[in-house]
Amino acid sequence: METNYRQLLYQAFEIMAEVIAPKVERSLRDAYGESAWIDHVQSRDRNLPIRWEPQVVLNTLKSEWNDVFQYQFPKSVRSPIFEIASARNVVMHYDTMDIDEAERYFQTIEFVVKRIEPEAITKLRALLPDSPPLPSLTGRASIPITEATQLAPPIPQGSSPSEGPDAVRREAVEPDVAYTFSRLCFLAKHIDPLPDSGVFRMTTPHGVFQMTKAEFRDTFPNVIASRSYREKGIYHSPKPPKKAEPFRLVSG
Repeated sequence: METNYRQLLYQAFEIMAEVIAPKVERSLRDAYGESAWIDHVQSRDRNLPIRWEPQVVLNTLKSEWNDVFQYQFPKSVRSPIFEIASARNVVMHYDTMDIDEAERYFQTIEFVVKRIEPEAITKLRALLPDSPPLPSLTGRASIPITEATQLAPPIPQGSSPSEGPDAVRREAVEPDVAYTFSRLCFLAKHIDPLPDSGVFRMTTPHGVFQMTKAEFRDTFPNVIASRSYREKGIYHSPKPPKKAEPFRLVSG
């Protein structure tokens, strides 16, 4: 069965706007007054209609973050909000999409909704295929967003791709570069200068991951090809994708 992930993400944005908009408007009313809040918002963009469509919600959150929303919403949602505001342009206007990016967009929307309106998370998750969630959003580089994909073979119960001699050997290698980030993140400034045999290690709340530059290039070609990595030198994901598991250290 073919799954239209563009439509899934479009619906996710709609749900996000629907559940967050009441809190956005209430925060603006509290900050600027019952009648003045519309004039204030429109003073920043006179073409901005006060209809809480996804892009309007996101633009308002961005433009009013420092003055209003940093005091009303968890600070942890600021960066994800800015990220999905840019992501919406990709979802709406590109015919193809990097699959790991699509997965990251949905997870980031989920993160924002969960932090701002936790009770609405079930409505968002109801969009996902029954089993397994987002099956085709891992492990392929760039395909049409409507193309169906094959599932990877399941990992046997009780085993982990990071267990065994390979993981022990990997952990024993002293990395050439090590850094810490709030999520799984590939930073070009640390990785690109390395030789193919160079080793980098990233420490995240989800564990510690280590690989060579050659392993990174061979395993994550989609990351290297992504606009985020090429233009901004950074590519991150709220949750590590399955193909990162072989690089998880035993102590991670």
